[in-house]
This record gives sequence, C-alpha cells and structure tokens, in this order.
Amino acid sequence: MSSGQRTTTRVSYINKNPQFYPMVINSTTELDRELRRLYFYDELIKGEHYINHFKRCKNYFKILKLKDKNLDYKDIGKILNLPKGLVYRYIKRSKPYLYHLALSMPDKKLRKGYKLLPLRAKKGGCIYYDYIEVPIKIKNYKDVLFILKQLGDKNISSKKEAFAYILGFMISDTSKPKGYRFSNQFLVSLSRKNDCNLQIGKNICKYFNLLGIKARRINDDDRIDKLRPNGHYRFISEKSPFIRYLIKSCLKLKNNQLTTYDKVKMEWLLKCPKDFIINFLQGAYDGDGCAHNFWRVELSCDPNQDLFLSLLTKLGIISYKDGDAISISNEKSILKSLKLQIFKYETNRLKSLERLSSKIGNRILIRNLNENVKEEIIRLKVNGMSGGEVSEYIFNNQGIGIHPNSINELYRNHLYKS
Repeated sequence: MSSGQRTTTRVSYINKNPQFYPMVINSTTELDRELRRLYFYDELIKGEHYINHFKRCKNYFKILKLKDKNLDYKDIGKILNLPKGLVYRYIKRSKPYLYHLALSMPDKKLRKGYKLLPLRAKKGGCIYYDYIEVPIKIKNYKDVLFILKQLGDKNISSKKEAFAYILGFMISDTSKPKGYRFSNQFLVSLSRKNDCNLQIGKNICKYFNLLGIKARRINDDDRIDKLRPNGHYRFISEKSPFIRYLIKSCLKLKNNQLTTYDKVKMEWLLKCPKDFIINFLQGAYDGDGCAHNFWRVELSCDPNQDLFLSLLTKLGIISYKDGDAISISNEKSILKSLKLQIFKYETNRLKSLERLSSKIGNRILIRNLNENVKEEIIRLKVNGMSGGEVSEYIFNNQGIGIHPNSINELYRNHLYKS
C-alpha cells in the first residue's frame, strides 16, 4: 500500500457512542486541517511546546513513508538521523500527541462558526473525549439550546435551569482554577455559618451532573480565623474544557480575567426567555444577594451592574445602582422579586424577603400611627437603635410595617421641635 492510500481509523466519542470513520492523515497539512476544528485550536498553537509537538508529527509522517518502502526501523533512523528507539516506538507502540488529538475528534461536518469541544480529558490532558459541537460565540438562546441538547440528561427543561443557574453563580461566588491543558474547574467555598449553604452546594453539583459534568462535595475547609470564623463547605467539578467554554464563550472573559474585577459580555442573555433569565438571577442572588431590614433587596455585582439592571428591567423590576451593588427598594418590585423566587436555595435570604414582603403588606404610614406607637419609635431611636432596627422591633411586637425612612424622618422632626 502506498502512502497516498494509507488510511487511519478514527474513533468518535461524541455522546459516548463510539463510531469509526475512515480518514487519512498522512501529512502535517492534513493534521493541521483537522486540528483547526478544535475549539481550543488557537490556544493549542500558542502553547510553548506546540513547535516540538508539531516537529514530532513531521518525523512521524516521514517514518511512515519510509516504512511503506519496507525499510527496517534501524535504516529509517539512519536516513532521518533519528534515534532508532524513537523510530521503533512510533512504528510499534506510541504516536505523537497531536496525532492522537486529531484522531480523537469525530469526523463530522461542522456548521460555520462552530468548533468541536471535548467535555473531558484524562492522563493529564493528553487524551480528550466526549466531544460536542459548540458555537465559538453565543449569540442567542438557540445557541444555548443547541449545546444543551448534546449534554447529559434528556430533560431539556432541567438542563436549561441548570445551565442558567450555574452561569449566574459563576459570576457571583466561585473560583475557576485551571485544570488540565485547556480545562478549568468550578470550585465554590460556602460558609458553614448558614446550613442552607450545604444545600446550595449540593444543588450546584446536581446541576453539573445534569449537564454531564461530574461535580461533588470535597473535604471542608476547617481553617478558622477572623475572615473565616466558621470554616467552609467546599464543592468542585471535574477538570473540563466545558468549564473553560463557559468562561470564554458564555461569559466572554479572557483567560487572565476574573468575574470579581472584569465585566462579562452577555448581551445574548437579554434575548433569552424570562424563565431562563430568572434561573440566571437565582444563581447570582443565591451567591451574592441579600434582603435586609432597611427594606431593600441587594445584589453585590460590580462590575456587572448594567447587565443586572437590564435583566431586572426585562422582568418588570425597578432597581438602581447603589455603590457596588444593585438595589431593589420599590415596594411593588420587592413583592415581585418574591413572586419570582429570586432566592432559590438560599433559604435564610428567602425568609428575610418573605418577612420584608409581610412588612410591606402590613405597612402603615407614619401619619396614620397612633401616638403610643410614635412615642415608642422615638424612645427606641433615643436609645440608639437604627431605623431598620426600630422597624424590625415594631413589626415583631405589633405586626405593623413601618419603613425605616419614615421612622428616621419622624425622629428628625421630633429633634427639630425639641
């Protein structure tokens, strides 16, 4: 058989159903053609070892051509000025890394603007498998559905919820350490002070597993100090190029950027259905939101305030920039945020929001309060309580909702008259 007729069997691991495709890779030109179909091709060729890997493939193809001429591996080594041991290994056992990588990819025609993304790797990132087809850039909701249909569980509804929640949580309260080459992990540490954090972590793992990405709880961080007085629950995903894809193509962050300091670019999210946006916000609010007794629902989201303002507006919720956070203080919007269950698994914050909503439902204007309640408010303020604390006290003892601003205004008027 001549070198022009040589065929190599390719193995496809797409959706875990191995199939065999006849194909030919006889030169570095053909090799590069195949590798260009990889999602991380640009990163691959910029790697410090790429030139050496490519050189090994050149030698490999030269060896194959000489082998077709029935030359002994010792003679091939002399002709190519290569160690005979290397020639022997390439003929009998091992193959170059880039060659293995190309053969691992399914031989399928890709849509324009799409690439092949392996979901997982083994042997330190030398072997990739479970490939899916992904758009290089997420442009709309259809792109999301195209990805989800190739992942994990068959229930598309549960996968949409999982995907959106994970993205929201990634912006708020996670680290994303690098794993194998072209891979990242999803790592979250949650304070043991709140029992609901354990449930949050378990549900994040459940969501990843729904998408076909392994995630689990690992040993707690038992360090105790001023910053960590209670220790932390910890949860982690497997090392996967899919996590890298979420960072680069869904959040549109560069490799050296962090959600803490760098703005995500997710204009496509505004085109998504409301239930998908709600799931996204639930992930963000479970991670970095709060509802407190000053009659506000807040989300710490700098530098992504504009994105969250737009998303909340799309849901009919009025919000505004408040320092490094986004605040909801409009009473109808607070009630709507409860109706939409903006806190999904952070049950302590959900209870605070339910309580705040009860205060709004039982609100009485200052001018309609009887004198005994007004005197009680002034007494509590004189004793050093804040407007929010007084509001909480009055609600606990009398079931009356009074806005902290009204309480502070009443006290200022009292001081002015005094």
